[in-house]
Amino acid sequence: MLIQRDYSQPFLGTRRRRRKNSGRGCLTQLLLLGLLAVGVFAGITQRDQIQAAALNLMGQGPTPTPNISDWLAEARRFQSSGDFVRAAAAYEIALDMRPDSVDLMVEYGLLLIDLERYDEVVALGDVAIAADGFDPRGYALKARGLVWQGDGSGAIPVALSGLNVDRQHAPLYAMLGRAYALTGNLAAGIENAEIAVDIDSQNADARRAYAYALNYAAAYDVATEQLEIAVALDPSNVSVAMELAFQYLSLNRDQEAIDVYTTVLRAQPRNARAMLRLCRAYRKVGQFNEALAQCEDAARTDPTYSAAQFQLGIILYTDRDFRRAQASFQACIDADPTNVECLYRLGLTHYYLFLQNAEGPQACPVAWDMLMQSRQMAEGRTGLDGTLESINLAVEHVARDCPGNLAAQIPMNLTPVLALTLTQEAPLLEPTPDVTPGA
Repeated sequence: MLIQRDYSQPFLGTRRRRRKNSGRGCLTQLLLLGLLAVGVFAGITQRDQIQAAALNLMGQGPTPTPNISDWLAEARRFQSSGDFVRAAAAYEIALDMRPDSVDLMVEYGLLLIDLERYDEVVALGDVAIAADGFDPRGYALKARGLVWQGDGSGAIPVALSGLNVDRQHAPLYAMLGRAYALTGNLAAGIENAEIAVDIDSQNADARRAYAYALNYAAAYDVATEQLEIAVALDPSNVSVAMELAFQYLSLNRDQEAIDVYTTVLRAQPRNARAMLRLCRAYRKVGQFNEALAQCEDAARTDPTYSAAQFQLGIILYTDRDFRRAQASFQACIDADPTNVECLYRLGLTHYYLFLQNAEGPQACPVAWDMLMQSRQMAEGRTGLDGTLESINLAVEHVARDCPGNLAAQIPMNLTPVLALTLTQEAPLLEPTPDVTPGA
């Protein structure tokens, strides 16, 4: 049976304040003893060290002899507050204790979706299928990870294999609905999502998938109604609420989107993903101070959240606060070294600080190296033509304005561009939106 996500209060309802735990110090000591026991049992590994570092930050811990129930309680407690990173660390320890539990894999996998760790979701789906090939939930989990990666073609055969196990498993049809919509087969997408709803009309995720397919068919009003029904069916499901808020924002129902994100954050005050999306909503409506505050909160709450660091960097960069933008773009690269958008803008911060006399000539080769590295990365990827054009533009300006003979190193295939001065807007401030299914 699927272990349900325990968001203890519905985020759209009234929440009571929780009492502060006066035994923090004692429980922390007990947690450390528990972690020591796990470390002796499992050996010293890199993952254990990561888990220990995350869990040492906990304000409370499990009982003196922690078992799987204690770790699950910890995981759900952190998850209910939106502290997904520490929730994941507790789930991993629980899964170490029950590595064959499909129930636990599914619950943990849904958290990994919230953390946008889609590769791990796909891998966990494979583990679940290997553990019990007759349980359709493993197939549904893997298909979900592939869909959230944007790989509809890969998700379809996985979901179909799951249907060979159970023809009445609504989540499989829901994922098929999303997957077919991703591949452009809108008729099949809507049909399968409708089947999911027919099988289980009370399933919020089935309604959500139906809305997703309808959006691809430009039936926006009906899609919105389905998301509103989904929220009413499962008021504590933050992921569904976030999708409804994104829907509102896409339809320029901006205040309604802001209200939903704000309500989510009342329920999950440490949900960095909600903070980032509220940042974007405020930025869209021109409330830049509020946007900056929310992005700062998101980056502070989860410093490893590259999307939050990137969006914070963009806001600061647009405001010509290049020094602080530099720190955010650097944090983005530290979290995700493959992020081309962060890397080339990091190079540009060095360039602009040089032009402002805030950095010396040594900033130029640093900027140059970052731009050339980002150019090489962009050339090897699809869908980055606009980014590559921006990088080429930046390369020209660095070569033009910096001392030395950088111009001689400009690749021959760059197109000449008009001059850019600091009185003009910085080049290409707007990134490609960080939008994923369910954002």
